[in-house]
This record gives sequence, C-alpha cells and structure tokens, in this order.
Amino acid sequence: GWGMSLASFASSGGIDVKGPIPNQKMNVIWGKQDRILSKKIRSKSQEIINCSHKELEDCGHLPHIDKPKSVYNYWENLNND
Repeated sequence: GWGMSLASFASSGGIDVKGPIPNQKMNVIWGKQDRILSKKIRSKSQEIINCSHKELEDCGHLPHIDKPKSVYNYWENLNND
C-alpha cells in the first residue's frame, strides 16, 4: 500500500501547515535539483519558517541520501560554532 499512499499524498499537494510554526531555531538543507519541492516552494517555506538554510549542488529531494558527507559536514559545523 506504500506506493498508493505516496501517490495519493503527492497528488493532494502534500502537507499544508495551518497551525503555528514552532519558534525554535531551524536549519534546513535543500537539494538544488529537487524535483519535488520547486524553488518557489522552497523560497516560500524559508519565508514562513524564517530559517537559515543550505542549498546543495547536484542534489535532489533527499540530501541525506544524495550527499551524505555534505549533510554531515553541514550539521557538524553548526554544532561546532
């Protein structure tokens, strides 16, 4: 049932957050070549959650799969600042 559930979720437009956004500091990693979250959606998301972000080159929707070393280095550097 995973395939049908995923297709239904994707065709519905995904998640639509209507509640308050948590106020803790957030950091987001985007894949520059993400074919699921458009640049427009990523920009709007950054505006809504007001977070710092990193955009990885040659990376799709799953940065932790596409670029695990880059993701690790990003989080490690955040923790050492």
